[in-house]
Amino acid sequence: MLPHELNTPLNAIVGYADMLVSDIEDMETDEVVDAGKAIRQAARRLQGLTERFLLFAQIELLHANPAESAPLVNERAGGVADLVGRLARQTARERTRGEDLDLAVAEATVKVSADLFSKMLGEVVDNAFKFSAPGSKVKIRSENEPGIHRVTVSDEGRGMRPDQAATIGAYQQFERKLNEQQGTGLGLVVAKRLAELHGGALRIESEYGQGTTVILEIPRIEE
Repeated sequence: MLPHELNTPLNAIVGYADMLVSDIEDMETDEVVDAGKAIRQAARRLQGLTERFLLFAQIELLHANPAESAPLVNERAGGVADLVGRLARQTARERTRGEDLDLAVAEATVKVSADLFSKMLGEVVDNAFKFSAPGSKVKIRSENEPGIHRVTVSDEGRGMRPDQAATIGAYQQFERKLNEQQGTGLGLVVAKRLAELHGGALRIESEYGQGTTVILEIPRIEE
């Protein structure tokens, strides 16, 4: 799958760049702008793919060498309610679905850096918007349990069968051709492995054709 995922944005970048080099004198201004936008979009997709693979590789190395992960997992992030709110609203705007966001979050200080907490939550929230239809709700809730901060992200998308939800793993995609899914399927496993690295967990509850709920649990500091 990897060569395909790399070649798709690369082909777009090279193709539009070749067009600009060879045909720019015959192109209208709006055509040049459209080509530039297409190059930028493909480059950002490639950048995101590369960053995700590098992060996955780093996580697996840290899982294999617990001593090296100690400085990372000892970091803390406060102001979680604001962090979750900002990330959720930004994702909704980027997907042009601001009205679909249903948000209610609790305050907490979690045992993970703000950057890594944002990465794992970002993968979950983006998936919820990506695989549900405009006009359907994406609900984000968070609550504090003893020693745990739980974030629940629910969508009304196509959902997964029980066997699919139970076999989330690196590079795993479901019904790729049917759903015209793009990407490597690494998003949820990156979030899952990051949560586990910090002593947390990620669980999936889904009903095929009805929607999916992802539960992210991260250790928190009792206040």
